Amino acid sequence: MKKNTLALLMVSSFGLFTANCFAAGSATGSLQIKVNVQSSCVLNTATVGGTTATQALLDFGTITHLAADIKANTSTSGQGLTVLCSPNTAWSLNFDGGNNLSSSQRRMSDTSKSNYIAYNLYADSGYAKAVPVNSSTTDATGSVFTGTGTGAAQNVIVYGKIPATGTIPVPGSYSDTVTVYIIF
Repeated sequence: MKKNTLALLMVSSFGLFTANCFAAGSATGSLQIKVNVQSSCVLNTATVGGTTATQALLDFGTITHLAADIKANTSTSGQGLTVLCSPNTAWSLNFDGGNNLSSSQRRMSDTSKSNYIAYNLYADSGYAKAVPVNSSTTDATGSVFTGTGTGAAQNVIVYGKIPATGTIPVPGSYSDTVTVYIIF
């Protein structure tokens, strides 16, 4: 009887064990993945994700006089503007007058804000297409920088000229900051 009881106990235990293994079921479901991409543009001077990218720079270098025009551009004397727009998105750039605008003349000032050096911005290496003073964030009328986004960074070269005045400026470090608006 002990053998039968032991055999019965073993068979019963095995049956419970196998019954639990075959009792598991399965089901299926699905997970939908999606995103909506809106048309967008950013400049390398824009704040993206809380981080400000490298600012564009037009550096005229070191000068001693203004007997002749001083010329520079962002591709050889600084850091150019970079436009990054969604593919097929038309864009235009507007530039304000900077921090030291006088009438319609952009100017750099020394640290005391009492001495100024006038300068002009251009869209071409021939210094013929002047960049107008335009602080509009919605109207691109008159913009000399336009393009269509490709989804990759597009470099924009800005040319600058300090016109000859025949004078020697007061020594010091001069600067200005121009705000650039991208309209798309």
